[in-house]
Order: sequence, then structure tokens, then C-alpha cells
Amino acid sequence: MQRVRYVVLGIDGATWRNLRPWAEAGFLPHLRALMQEGAWGSLRSVIPPVTAPAWVSFMTGKGPGKHGVYDFVKPVDGTLLGFDVISSHDVREPTLWSIAGDQGRKVIVFNVPVTYPPKPVNGLLVGDMLTPSIECDFTYPKEIREELLREVGDYTITINWLEYKKHESRRLLRDLSECLEQRRKTIRFLMQSIDWDLFVGVLTETDRLQHALWNEIEPGVGTQGAGTPREILDFYRQVDDIVGEVRAAAGEGSYLFLISDHGFGPLRRKFHTNNWLIQQGYLRIRPAKQFLLKGVSLCRRAILKLARVLRRSRVPRRSATGPAQRSIAAPWGVMKIMENCVDWRGTRAFARSFTQNGIHINLIDREPNGCVTAGDLPRLRDEILAKLRELTDTAHSETVVEQVFSREELYTGLQSANAPDIIFRTKDGYQTDPFIGGSLFDDANDKSGTGMHTEDGIFLVSGPGIRQGARIAPAHITDVAPTVLYTMGYPAPSDMDGAVIAEAFEASFLSERHPEQVEVEQVSAHSDGTAFTDQESDLLKDRLRGLGYLG
Repeated sequence: MQRVRYVVLGIDGATWRNLRPWAEAGFLPHLRALMQEGAWGSLRSVIPPVTAPAWVSFMTGKGPGKHGVYDFVKPVDGTLLGFDVISSHDVREPTLWSIAGDQGRKVIVFNVPVTYPPKPVNGLLVGDMLTPSIECDFTYPKEIREELLREVGDYTITINWLEYKKHESRRLLRDLSECLEQRRKTIRFLMQSIDWDLFVGVLTETDRLQHALWNEIEPGVGTQGAGTPREILDFYRQVDDIVGEVRAAAGEGSYLFLISDHGFGPLRRKFHTNNWLIQQGYLRIRPAKQFLLKGVSLCRRAILKLARVLRRSRVPRRSATGPAQRSIAAPWGVMKIMENCVDWRGTRAFARSFTQNGIHINLIDREPNGCVTAGDLPRLRDEILAKLRELTDTAHSETVVEQVFSREELYTGLQSANAPDIIFRTKDGYQTDPFIGGSLFDDANDKSGTGMHTEDGIFLVSGPGIRQGARIAPAHITDVAPTVLYTMGYPAPSDMDGAVIAEAFEASFLSERHPEQVEVEQVSAHSDGTAFTDQESDLLKDRLRGLGYLG
């Protein structure tokens, strides 16, 4: 009897915006065949569409309010703007592969964000971009690390696209292509190492390319690739080849899921949330620090440029293979200066994250220098929400915010108290920045990248019982885990936020195998603590800056 295998291949940041016309034009033959043989559509990300909470929402089938991950960083106790890097210790819920492994299925987990340090699995696991160095134990079991390094050589953890200058775009593209080839070799090695049932892996190189060079991708979106440079199309063909190889390795009669954590589109403008809060009277600067803050603001680009130069000379762009190096002129130092410039006793609201699109109320007994009472919070929150709805970029005569939420409207679960009090969705093309000082808006440039995350990623599934050539309604990223479990014949835990994507299946298949749930009780789980030394944490903060997640 033919063995049925299950593959979930993540393509970070993938969007039908460019993949669909390029597949239809024949540039991506494996993807085109899968679209004809399977069901496909958009996959809505979390709000806002941030890589870390999105991938954790995929793996757990639950939103951030339950799994507790809202960003690549988490606040440092006793500070307003300080942060630490998250790790797998912060993932508080069972994952798709842990559930399958508990049923005796052999699993392979590869390069899925927020899986370092490796937790034991019933199979193999290779950690992600938060691995400090290949000198660390980034695989499970530990022994597989040496075999992997012998097979693929100097393993690249990730590529920091912001470390490349504007004129080095072709070098970046070559390095990303070489990294993709490493990923192909690693996947092949892992699949040949054990007799596996479930493979879950992520290719992150697409995200790096799209952040840096979306301005070169976009012209070919509506022209079936005619306006996109040939070398960029070749990069996507390389991704398509990996899709074909993984599909072949799974074998006939198996299930293949292609997903992304978010979509992509052009980045046009930066919105400085804290500057707006200052303008509106919610964030106050200490009078004696006004001059210092102005100087820091004016020198910010020079400080960040110095930090990049120092990192270039001390930390390889392609991987962190040696001892972790402490950052010298990192933006954390700038943020610390800014924190000291704020009159926290007179500040009622502030933003602390580059990616959360969130505002925190400076609440008494919750924040270190809180000044807002619990009774005043609802009124203040509603006032800020109303003003955000009217926020206008006067230089372009357009409103900036598409939708606003209170924390309670967007998140449910025992970890929802860790979310910002206010979350807002910006229009496509606008990205937030919490740095204090300077203007409300800035144009995007090569230092900020030309592409940004959008909410609509990709979903595709092929296999027995799947509708052929069916374009389905948008699903949510939390729907993927219960859908994979359904194809494997397992009920989904009742506390998953997602549901089986029934529209992807033939009616006869659904009638024979009705989607089921198993009752579970959600319990309050806590982080297992930090996974990194101070030096490793500094290195990872630099890496996240080099990837555009910390500005």
C-alpha cells in the first residue's frame, strides 16, 4: 500500500500578487500544476502581519491571545521601551508536529521561525533564524547537527538584507540564491535521514528578497513577468524547483500544503507613532531633554549607519558562525536615550514596537511609571482610537489607518493581556516606526526597503479528496493546523482558533470523514525563561535590525 505523507512547505512572504501571473505565464511550472490539481486561495495573516506571531499561529492553530507571541521581541520588566528576543520557550501551546508526534507519526521540522532552541520531537528538527550561531545546538537530536554540517557545509542561518548597500543588490540576490540551494540540500538530507510522515519547513529567502527589491518585482506583477529582471525570475524558478522536488519526495497519494505567513506589497511611507502621540498631547518630553532628543533625532541615521558599518566588520552578513559579538552603536542605545527623555509621569500613551502597530496606555500598577487609572483607560483608549481613524498624511492627502481595534476586540485568550491596548491596521504602503523625534512621516528608501508585509498570503493544498483547480475563499493562518490534522485523520483540539478549510475538499470526502474536535481545557502556561546569553541576545537584536524587524 502506498504510504501517505504530509508536507507543509512555507514560503515566507509569498503572495499571489506575483506568483499567480508568473505561474500562469509558465515561469513556475510546478506551482502552475499544483494550482490546476489542487485548491488554492488567499491566507489571511494575523493583525498586524508580523512573521513571528504569524508562524506561531500557524503551528498552534491559535491566535496570539492564546500562544502569547506578538513580536520577535518582548518587553523587559521595569522598562518602557526595553526588549528581549523571544525563543521557542515563549511558545506556550502544543504545535502541529507535537500533536502528530504524540500519535506516533515521524516528523521533520525545518527552519520554522521561533523553533530555537529545539524542543524534542518524534523525529528531526533544525532551528530557525533565531539560532545565534551554528556552534550552538540548533538541531534535535544534537547528533544530527554534525551530519548536517558535513552534508551542506557552512550552514547559513539567515541573510540580513539590510546589511547590503544599494549597489550590492545583485550580490544579495546571489547570496540568497546560494542560501536557497543550501535549503534544498538540507531538505533532501533530512528527508533521506528518517522514514517520515509529516514534513514542515519554511523557505525564508523570499521574504528577504521582497523587502529589499520589491521595487524590481512590482513592475512584472501585471505583465506576467515582463517588467521584472531575469535574475529575479530565476530566483523564483529556483523556489519552484524546490516545490517540485519536495512534492516528488512525498510520493503519489500524499498531501502537499503551500502556505505563507503574510503577503507582500510596496512600501511607500513610514509613520512615526510616538511623534504623533507627542503631537496629540499623549506623550510628553522632559523640557530639559528637548535639545538632547532633537540631537539624537538628527543624528539617528548617522548612528544607525555607524552601527551597520561596525556590524559589517565584525559579524558575517550570511551567518553567525563565530562567537557572538556585542553591539557597539546599536539602536537599542538610541531607544534607551529616548526612554530617558520621556516624562513618563506625564505620558498617557506610547508605542514600543516596530512591528506591532500598537499603542500602550501608561497604566498605573502595570507600567513602571504609570499615570493612567484603570477607570480612565476606556475613555482614553476610545479617544485615541477615534483620532487614529482620522489620521491623515497631508503630504499625500490620504488617510493612513484602515481599521482600529481595542485589545479585547482583536485577541482572546489567557495571554491577551500582553497585547497593546490599541492595535491599528495601516493602509498598504504605510509602515510604523516608534522612534521619537523628527517628522510624522518619512518616505521609504533603500535603508527601509521597498517592500512590506501585507495580510494576504497564499494557501494551496493538493492530494486525495481535494478539489481540483478550485479557487477558494480566503482562509486564516490558524486554519492550516486543524486542516492538516484533518487530512491525517486526527481531530483538532477544541481550543484551536482555526477550523478545517472545508471548501478545499470534495463533498464526498467530507461526508466520509466529518471534521471533529477533541475537548481540551486551556491552561495558563508561562515562558520557560530566556534562551540566550547577553551576548547572544545582542547579536540577535543586530540580526533582527539587519532583517528590518527592529528598524
